[in-house]
Amino acid sequence: MKKITFLLAFILSSTVFSQKTFSPGYYISQSGQKVVGFIEDKNPYNNPEKIVFKASLESEAVEIAMLNISEYKIDEDFKYVKYFVQYDIDQVINKDPINRLTKDPKLQEKDMLLRVLVEGTATLYQAVINDCVFYYIKTKEDLVPQLLIFRKYKFDYKIVENNEFRKQLYEKLRNNSTQIKEFYAVKYQQEALVELFKSINTKDSSLVLQNVSEERSKNKFNYRILTGTSNLEMSYRYMISGDLKPTGSAVFNPILGVEVSNVLGLTTRRSEIFGRFFYQKLTVASEQVTEYASYKRTLRLEADLSTLNASLGYRYALLKKVKSKLVLDSSVGISTVVGGTNELIDRYVYSGSNPANPSTQRQNFDVLKRPDLIATLGVGYIFKEKYSFHFELSAPKDYLSKYRNFLGQITCFNLLFSYNLK
Repeated sequence: MKKITFLLAFILSSTVFSQKTFSPGYYISQSGQKVVGFIEDKNPYNNPEKIVFKASLESEAVEIAMLNISEYKIDEDFKYVKYFVQYDIDQVINKDPINRLTKDPKLQEKDMLLRVLVEGTATLYQAVINDCVFYYIKTKEDLVPQLLIFRKYKFDYKIVENNEFRKQLYEKLRNNSTQIKEFYAVKYQQEALVELFKSINTKDSSLVLQNVSEERSKNKFNYRILTGTSNLEMSYRYMISGDLKPTGSAVFNPILGVEVSNVLGLTTRRSEIFGRFFYQKLTVASEQVTEYASYKRTLRLEADLSTLNASLGYRYALLKKVKSKLVLDSSVGISTVVGGTNELIDRYVYSGSNPANPSTQRQNFDVLKRPDLIATLGVGYIFKEKYSFHFELSAPKDYLSKYRNFLGQITCFNLLFSYNLK
Protein backbone atom coordinates (compact mmCIF):
# COMPACT_ATOMS: atom_id res chain seq x y z
CA MET A 1 0.00 0.00 0.00
CA LYS A 2 2.86 2.37 0.82
CA LYS A 3 4.30 1.78 -2.65
CA ILE A 4 0.98 2.64 -4.31
CA THR A 5 0.60 5.79 -2.24
CA PHE A 6 4.17 6.85 -3.03
CA LEU A 7 3.67 6.24 -6.76
CA LEU A 8 0.48 8.28 -6.91
CA ALA A 9 2.05 11.07 -4.88
CA PHE A 10 5.04 11.11 -7.22
CA ILE A 11 2.78 11.41 -10.27
CA LEU A 12 0.85 14.21 -8.59
CA SER A 13 3.99 16.14 -7.73
CA SER A 14 5.27 15.98 -11.33
CA THR A 15 3.94 19.27 -12.69
CA VAL A 16 3.72 19.57 -16.42
CA PHE A 17 3.70 23.02 -17.99
CA SER A 18 2.50 23.63 -21.51
CA GLN A 19 3.18 26.70 -23.60
CA LYS A 20 0.85 28.27 -26.11
CA THR A 21 1.30 26.73 -29.54
CA PHE A 22 1.95 29.11 -32.42
CA SER A 23 1.80 27.70 -35.93
CA PRO A 24 2.86 29.25 -39.26
CA GLY A 25 0.10 31.16 -40.97
CA TYR A 26 -1.01 34.50 -42.30
CA TYR A 27 -3.70 37.09 -41.98
CA ILE A 28 -4.98 39.66 -44.45
CA SER A 29 -5.70 43.07 -43.01
CA GLN A 30 -8.83 45.05 -43.72
CA SER A 31 -6.83 47.10 -46.21
CA GLY A 32 -5.78 43.96 -48.10
CA GLN A 33 -2.20 43.58 -46.82
CA LYS A 34 -1.09 39.98 -46.31
CA VAL A 35 1.03 39.51 -43.16
CA VAL A 36 2.90 36.22 -42.72
CA GLY A 37 3.97 35.00 -39.30
CA PHE A 38 2.77 32.73 -36.52
CA ILE A 39 -0.78 32.51 -35.11
CA GLU A 40 -1.86 30.95 -31.82
CA ASP A 41 -3.34 27.63 -32.84
CA LYS A 42 -6.47 27.37 -30.69
CA ASN A 43 -8.79 25.69 -33.20
CA PRO A 44 -11.86 27.51 -31.81
CA TYR A 45 -15.27 25.87 -32.17
CA ASN A 46 -17.24 29.12 -31.76
CA ASN A 47 -16.55 31.89 -34.24
CA PRO A 48 -13.25 33.62 -33.42
CA GLU A 49 -13.39 37.31 -32.53
CA LYS A 50 -9.62 37.87 -32.66
CA ILE A 51 -6.28 36.18 -33.25
CA VAL A 52 -2.99 36.21 -31.35
CA PHE A 53 -0.14 36.87 -33.78
CA LYS A 54 3.67 36.79 -33.72
CA ALA A 55 5.91 38.08 -36.48
CA SER A 56 8.43 35.42 -35.39
CA LEU A 57 8.49 32.82 -32.65
CA GLU A 58 10.86 35.01 -30.65
CA SER A 59 8.82 38.20 -30.95
CA GLU A 60 6.11 39.40 -28.59
CA ALA A 61 2.56 38.21 -29.17
CA VAL A 62 -0.07 40.78 -30.11
CA GLU A 63 -3.84 40.51 -30.30
CA ILE A 64 -5.51 41.49 -33.56
CA ALA A 65 -9.24 42.10 -33.41
CA MET A 66 -11.65 40.86 -36.06
CA LEU A 67 -12.21 44.50 -37.04
CA ASN A 68 -8.70 44.51 -38.57
CA ILE A 69 -8.89 41.08 -40.25
CA SER A 70 -10.49 40.12 -43.54
CA GLU A 71 -9.01 36.61 -43.68
CA TYR A 72 -6.61 34.38 -41.80
CA LYS A 73 -5.26 30.86 -42.06
CA ILE A 74 -3.12 28.58 -39.94
CA ASP A 75 -1.14 25.86 -41.67
CA GLU A 76 -2.84 22.48 -41.32
CA ASP A 77 -5.98 24.17 -40.06
CA PHE A 78 -9.05 25.69 -41.64
CA LYS A 79 -9.14 29.10 -43.20
CA TYR A 80 -11.42 31.90 -41.98
CA VAL A 81 -12.84 34.65 -44.18
CA LYS A 82 -14.83 37.63 -42.90
CA TYR A 83 -18.22 38.44 -44.39
CA PHE A 84 -21.27 40.44 -43.37
CA VAL A 85 -23.86 37.66 -43.37
CA GLN A 86 -27.25 36.69 -42.03
CA TYR A 87 -27.98 34.32 -39.16
CA ASP A 88 -31.07 33.19 -37.28
CA ILE A 89 -31.07 35.15 -34.02
CA ASP A 90 -34.09 33.19 -32.79
CA GLN A 91 -32.05 29.97 -32.72
CA VAL A 92 -29.27 31.68 -30.78
CA ILE A 93 -31.70 33.01 -28.16
CA ASN A 94 -34.09 30.05 -28.02
CA LYS A 95 -31.87 26.99 -28.17
CA ASP A 96 -34.71 24.63 -27.33
CA PRO A 97 -36.92 24.13 -30.43
CA ILE A 98 -39.98 23.98 -28.19
CA ASN A 99 -39.60 27.74 -27.72
CA ARG A 100 -39.59 28.45 -31.46
CA LEU A 101 -43.09 28.84 -32.83
CA THR A 102 -42.59 29.87 -36.45
CA LYS A 103 -41.25 28.19 -39.56
CA ASP A 104 -39.39 31.20 -40.91
CA PRO A 105 -36.11 32.33 -39.32
CA LYS A 106 -35.69 35.67 -37.62
CA LEU A 107 -32.72 37.01 -39.54
CA GLN A 108 -30.08 39.47 -38.43
CA GLU A 109 -26.75 40.41 -40.00
CA LYS A 110 -23.29 40.80 -38.55
CA ASP A 111 -19.62 40.61 -39.48
CA MET A 112 -18.28 37.11 -38.88
CA LEU A 113 -15.11 35.19 -39.57
CA LEU A 114 -16.57 32.15 -41.32
CA ARG A 115 -14.68 28.87 -41.36
CA VAL A 116 -14.05 27.51 -44.84
CA LEU A 117 -15.01 23.82 -44.89
CA VAL A 118 -14.89 23.13 -48.64
CA GLU A 119 -13.52 25.52 -51.26
CA GLY A 120 -14.23 25.46 -54.98
CA THR A 121 -16.81 26.64 -57.47
CA ALA A 122 -19.25 26.07 -54.61
CA THR A 123 -17.73 26.98 -51.25
CA LEU A 124 -19.15 25.77 -47.94
CA TYR A 125 -18.72 27.92 -44.83
CA GLN A 126 -19.59 27.36 -41.20
CA ALA A 127 -20.40 29.73 -38.34
CA VAL A 128 -20.93 28.74 -34.71
CA ILE A 129 -22.58 31.37 -32.54
CA ASN A 130 -23.08 30.47 -28.90
CA ASP A 131 -23.04 26.77 -29.88
CA CYS A 132 -25.64 27.30 -32.66
CA VAL A 133 -24.30 26.00 -35.97
CA PHE A 134 -25.05 27.71 -39.29
CA TYR A 135 -23.87 26.76 -42.79
CA TYR A 136 -23.42 29.03 -45.78
CA ILE A 137 -22.98 28.53 -49.52
CA LYS A 138 -21.18 30.82 -51.94
CA THR A 139 -21.00 30.29 -55.69
CA LYS A 140 -19.30 32.44 -58.31
CA GLU A 141 -22.57 34.35 -58.76
CA ASP A 142 -22.70 35.38 -55.08
CA LEU A 143 -20.97 38.40 -53.58
CA VAL A 144 -21.37 37.06 -50.04
CA PRO A 145 -22.21 33.60 -48.68
CA GLN A 146 -25.89 32.76 -48.40
CA LEU A 147 -27.31 31.25 -45.22
CA LEU A 148 -28.62 27.72 -45.68
CA ILE A 149 -31.97 27.67 -43.90
CA PHE A 150 -32.58 24.90 -41.42
CA ARG A 151 -34.79 25.30 -38.40
CA LYS A 152 -36.53 23.13 -35.86
CA TYR A 153 -39.69 24.57 -34.32
CA LYS A 154 -42.86 23.67 -32.46
CA PHE A 155 -46.03 23.16 -34.50
CA ASP A 156 -49.23 21.44 -33.40
CA TYR A 157 -47.57 20.17 -30.21
CA LYS A 158 -44.76 18.52 -32.19
CA ILE A 159 -41.21 19.45 -33.14
CA VAL A 160 -40.97 19.76 -36.92
CA GLU A 161 -38.24 20.89 -39.32
CA ASN A 162 -37.89 23.57 -41.94
CA ASN A 163 -35.50 21.97 -44.45
CA GLU A 164 -35.43 24.79 -46.96
CA PHE A 165 -31.63 24.33 -47.25
CA ARG A 166 -32.18 21.30 -49.49
CA LYS A 167 -34.09 23.42 -52.00
CA GLN A 168 -31.37 26.09 -51.80
CA LEU A 169 -28.67 23.52 -52.46
CA TYR A 170 -30.50 22.07 -55.44
CA GLU A 171 -31.12 25.49 -57.01
CA LYS A 172 -27.49 26.58 -56.60
CA LEU A 173 -25.66 23.32 -57.29
CA ARG A 174 -27.72 21.60 -59.97
CA ASN A 175 -26.09 21.01 -63.33
CA ASN A 176 -26.11 18.43 -66.08
CA SER A 177 -24.25 15.88 -63.95
CA THR A 178 -26.30 16.22 -60.75
CA GLN A 179 -29.58 14.56 -59.91
CA ILE A 180 -32.28 15.92 -57.65
CA LYS A 181 -32.20 12.79 -55.49
CA GLU A 182 -28.72 13.80 -54.31
CA PHE A 183 -30.38 16.55 -52.28
CA TYR A 184 -33.42 14.72 -50.93
CA ALA A 185 -31.91 13.20 -47.83
CA VAL A 186 -28.85 15.35 -47.17
CA LYS A 187 -28.67 16.31 -43.50
CA TYR A 188 -27.83 19.69 -42.01
CA GLN A 189 -24.61 18.30 -40.58
CA GLN A 190 -20.97 19.03 -41.27
CA GLU A 191 -20.04 15.56 -42.48
CA ALA A 192 -22.96 15.29 -44.91
CA LEU A 193 -22.57 18.79 -46.34
CA VAL A 194 -18.80 18.47 -46.71
CA GLU A 195 -19.23 15.21 -48.62
CA LEU A 196 -21.80 16.80 -50.95
CA PHE A 197 -19.71 19.91 -51.67
CA LYS A 198 -16.58 17.87 -52.28
CA SER A 199 -18.48 15.70 -54.73
CA ILE A 200 -19.86 18.72 -56.61
CA ASN A 201 -16.47 20.47 -56.81
CA THR A 202 -14.66 17.29 -57.79
CA LYS A 203 -16.96 16.84 -60.78
CA ASP A 204 -15.94 20.22 -62.26
CA SER A 205 -12.30 19.92 -61.05
CA SER A 206 -12.57 23.05 -58.90
CA LEU A 207 -11.99 21.47 -55.48
CA VAL A 208 -9.25 23.29 -53.57
CA LEU A 209 -7.20 21.01 -51.32
CA GLN A 210 -6.68 22.84 -48.04
CA ASN A 211 -3.85 20.79 -46.51
CA VAL A 212 -5.85 20.30 -43.36
CA SER A 213 -4.47 17.93 -40.75
CA GLU A 214 -6.99 15.17 -40.13
CA GLU A 215 -5.75 14.96 -36.56
CA ARG A 216 -7.32 18.33 -35.82
CA SER A 217 -10.79 16.98 -36.55
CA LYS A 218 -10.51 13.86 -34.45
CA ASN A 219 -11.69 13.52 -30.90
CA LYS A 220 -8.63 13.74 -28.69
CA PHE A 221 -7.83 12.34 -25.29
CA ASN A 222 -7.15 14.47 -22.23
CA TYR A 223 -4.93 13.14 -19.46
CA ARG A 224 -5.49 14.63 -16.01
CA ILE A 225 -3.84 14.31 -12.64
CA LEU A 226 -6.57 13.97 -10.02
CA THR A 227 -6.39 14.94 -6.36
CA GLY A 228 -8.86 15.89 -3.68
CA THR A 229 -10.42 15.06 -0.35
CA SER A 230 -13.58 13.45 0.96
CA ASN A 231 -16.08 14.57 3.56
CA LEU A 232 -17.31 11.42 5.31
CA GLU A 233 -20.05 10.54 7.77
CA MET A 234 -20.69 7.07 9.19
CA SER A 235 -23.92 5.86 10.75
CA TYR A 236 -24.46 2.28 11.99
CA ARG A 237 -26.76 0.34 14.25
CA TYR A 238 -24.95 -2.31 16.28
CA MET A 239 -27.11 -5.20 17.46
CA ILE A 240 -30.45 -4.01 18.85
CA SER A 241 -29.88 -0.74 20.64
CA GLY A 242 -26.45 0.48 19.51
CA ASP A 243 -27.31 3.48 17.31
CA LEU A 244 -23.91 4.87 16.40
CA LYS A 245 -24.09 8.45 15.16
CA PRO A 246 -21.41 10.40 13.28
CA THR A 247 -18.92 12.11 15.55
CA GLY A 248 -18.64 14.91 12.99
CA SER A 249 -17.56 15.18 9.40
CA ALA A 250 -14.14 13.77 8.59
CA VAL A 251 -12.89 16.22 5.97
CA PHE A 252 -9.31 15.14 5.33
CA ASN A 253 -9.44 11.89 3.41
CA PRO A 254 -7.02 12.18 0.49
CA ILE A 255 -7.78 11.14 -3.08
CA LEU A 256 -4.96 10.64 -5.59
CA GLY A 257 -5.30 9.34 -9.13
CA VAL A 258 -5.54 9.90 -12.85
CA GLU A 259 -8.34 10.57 -15.33
CA VAL A 260 -8.46 9.95 -19.07
CA SER A 261 -11.25 11.61 -21.04
CA ASN A 262 -12.39 12.02 -24.63
CA VAL A 263 -14.41 15.06 -25.69
CA LEU A 264 -17.12 14.16 -28.19
CA GLY A 265 -18.83 16.26 -30.83
CA LEU A 266 -16.68 18.10 -33.33
CA THR A 267 -18.87 21.18 -33.24
CA THR A 268 -20.14 21.94 -29.76
CA ARG A 269 -17.75 19.68 -27.82
CA ARG A 270 -20.14 19.61 -24.88
CA SER A 271 -20.12 15.86 -24.22
CA GLU A 272 -17.22 13.97 -22.68
CA ILE A 273 -16.64 10.42 -21.54
CA PHE A 274 -14.03 9.73 -18.90
CA GLY A 275 -12.36 6.96 -16.96
CA ARG A 276 -10.71 7.26 -13.56
CA PHE A 277 -8.33 5.22 -11.50
CA PHE A 278 -7.66 6.55 -8.02
CA TYR A 279 -6.66 5.78 -4.46
CA GLN A 280 -8.95 6.96 -1.67
CA LYS A 281 -8.34 7.04 2.08
CA LEU A 282 -11.37 6.66 4.37
CA THR A 283 -10.93 7.56 8.04
CA VAL A 284 -14.18 8.10 9.93
CA ALA A 285 -15.89 7.27 13.22
CA SER A 286 -19.30 7.10 14.87
CA GLU A 287 -20.34 6.49 18.44
CA GLN A 288 -23.10 6.19 20.96
CA VAL A 289 -22.81 7.56 24.49
CA THR A 290 -25.28 6.23 27.08
CA GLU A 291 -25.33 7.37 30.70
CA TYR A 292 -26.75 5.24 33.49
CA ALA A 293 -27.00 5.79 37.24
CA SER A 294 -23.61 4.26 38.05
CA TYR A 295 -21.69 4.28 34.75
CA LYS A 296 -21.35 5.76 31.30
CA ARG A 297 -20.96 3.57 28.23
CA THR A 298 -19.32 4.77 25.04
CA LEU A 299 -19.70 2.51 22.03
CA ARG A 300 -17.44 3.73 19.21
CA LEU A 301 -16.85 2.37 15.71
CA GLU A 302 -13.72 3.51 13.89
CA ALA A 303 -13.00 2.81 10.22
CA ASP A 304 -9.57 3.37 8.70
CA LEU A 305 -9.64 2.02 5.15
CA SER A 306 -7.63 2.33 1.95
CA THR A 307 -9.37 1.70 -1.36
CA LEU A 308 -8.51 1.46 -5.04
CA ASN A 309 -11.24 2.59 -7.40
CA ALA A 310 -11.92 2.47 -11.14
CA SER A 311 -14.90 4.14 -12.80
CA LEU A 312 -16.35 5.21 -16.16
CA GLY A 313 -18.49 8.28 -16.56
CA TYR A 314 -20.21 10.84 -18.77
CA ARG A 315 -19.82 14.62 -18.52
CA TYR A 316 -21.93 17.31 -20.16
CA ALA A 317 -21.31 21.05 -20.33
CA LEU A 318 -24.35 22.97 -19.10
CA LEU A 319 -22.69 26.32 -19.85
CA LYS A 320 -19.73 26.63 -22.20
CA LYS A 321 -17.34 29.31 -23.31
CA VAL A 322 -14.47 28.82 -25.73
CA LYS A 323 -12.20 27.06 -23.24
CA SER A 324 -14.14 27.02 -19.97
CA LYS A 325 -17.35 25.26 -19.04
CA LEU A 326 -19.74 24.40 -16.22
CA VAL A 327 -20.34 20.65 -16.29
CA LEU A 328 -22.57 17.98 -14.82
CA ASP A 329 -21.20 14.45 -14.63
CA SER A 330 -21.96 10.98 -13.34
CA SER A 331 -20.02 7.73 -13.16
CA VAL A 332 -20.21 4.09 -12.14
CA GLY A 333 -17.41 1.72 -11.25
CA ILE A 334 -15.91 -0.60 -8.69
CA SER A 335 -14.12 -0.04 -5.39
CA THR A 336 -11.87 -2.53 -3.62
CA VAL A 337 -10.56 -2.25 -0.06
CA VAL A 338 -6.84 -2.99 -0.10
CA GLY A 339 -6.07 -2.39 3.58
CA GLY A 340 -7.28 -1.02 6.88
CA THR A 341 -9.40 -1.89 9.89
CA ASN A 342 -12.89 -1.61 11.32
CA GLU A 343 -12.65 -1.52 15.11
CA LEU A 344 -15.48 -1.47 17.67
CA ILE A 345 -14.50 0.04 21.03
CA ASP A 346 -16.79 -0.58 24.00
CA ARG A 347 -15.75 1.55 27.00
CA TYR A 348 -17.33 1.77 30.47
CA VAL A 349 -16.58 4.58 32.93
CA TYR A 350 -18.03 4.04 36.40
CA SER A 351 -19.20 6.65 38.91
CA GLY A 352 -20.25 6.70 42.54
CA SER A 353 -18.42 6.82 45.88
CA ASN A 354 -16.09 3.90 45.14
CA PRO A 355 -16.16 3.39 41.34
CA ALA A 356 -14.50 0.51 39.58
CA ASN A 357 -11.70 1.17 37.14
CA PRO A 358 -12.76 2.02 33.58
CA SER A 359 -12.88 -0.96 31.26
CA THR A 360 -12.42 -1.13 27.52
CA GLN A 361 -13.10 -3.93 25.08
CA ARG A 362 -11.89 -3.80 21.49
CA GLN A 363 -13.11 -5.96 18.65
CA ASN A 364 -11.75 -5.92 15.09
CA PHE A 365 -13.92 -6.81 12.13
CA ASP A 366 -12.49 -8.10 8.90
CA VAL A 367 -12.50 -5.69 5.98
CA LEU A 368 -14.69 -6.67 3.06
CA LYS A 369 -12.10 -7.06 0.28
CA ARG A 370 -14.29 -7.93 -2.66
CA PRO A 371 -15.04 -5.37 -5.43
CA ASP A 372 -18.07 -3.24 -4.63
CA LEU A 373 -20.19 -1.09 -6.93
CA ILE A 374 -19.76 2.69 -6.71
CA ALA A 375 -21.75 5.50 -8.33
CA THR A 376 -21.31 9.27 -8.31
CA LEU A 377 -23.14 12.43 -9.38
CA GLY A 378 -21.38 15.78 -9.47
CA VAL A 379 -21.03 19.29 -10.80
CA GLY A 380 -17.81 21.06 -11.71
CA TYR A 381 -16.07 23.83 -13.57
CA ILE A 382 -13.27 23.39 -16.11
CA PHE A 383 -11.14 26.52 -16.53
CA LYS A 384 -9.25 27.15 -19.76
CA GLU A 385 -9.26 23.39 -20.51
CA LYS A 386 -6.43 23.08 -17.99
CA TYR A 387 -7.67 23.28 -14.40
CA SER A 388 -10.91 21.96 -12.94
CA PHE A 389 -12.68 21.38 -9.66
CA HIS A 390 -15.68 19.17 -8.99
CA PHE A 391 -18.16 18.65 -6.15
CA GLU A 392 -19.26 15.05 -6.19
CA LEU A 393 -21.75 12.99 -4.20
CA SER A 394 -20.88 9.31 -3.96
CA ALA A 395 -23.45 6.62 -3.29
CA PRO A 396 -23.36 5.32 0.32
CA LYS A 397 -21.02 2.39 1.02
CA ASP A 398 -21.36 -0.44 3.52
CA TYR A 399 -18.06 -2.13 4.32
CA LEU A 400 -19.57 -4.28 7.11
CA SER A 401 -22.38 -5.83 5.12
CA LYS A 402 -21.31 -9.39 5.87
CA TYR A 403 -21.94 -8.91 9.60
CA ARG A 404 -25.52 -9.32 10.75
CA ASN A 405 -24.90 -7.26 13.88
CA PHE A 406 -24.19 -4.15 11.80
CA LEU A 407 -26.64 -2.18 9.71
CA GLY A 408 -25.61 1.15 8.21
CA GLN A 409 -23.38 2.97 5.77
CA ILE A 410 -20.72 5.57 5.09
CA THR A 411 -21.79 8.61 3.08
CA CYS A 412 -19.16 10.37 1.01
CA PHE A 413 -18.93 13.85 -0.54
CA ASN A 414 -15.83 14.46 -2.66
CA LEU A 415 -14.06 17.68 -3.58
CA LEU A 416 -11.80 17.00 -6.57
CA PHE A 417 -9.17 19.06 -8.35
CA SER A 418 -7.51 18.11 -11.61
CA TYR A 419 -4.79 19.35 -13.93
CA ASN A 420 -4.82 18.59 -17.64
CA LEU A 421 -1.41 17.34 -18.86
CA LYS A 422 -2.33 18.07 -22.49
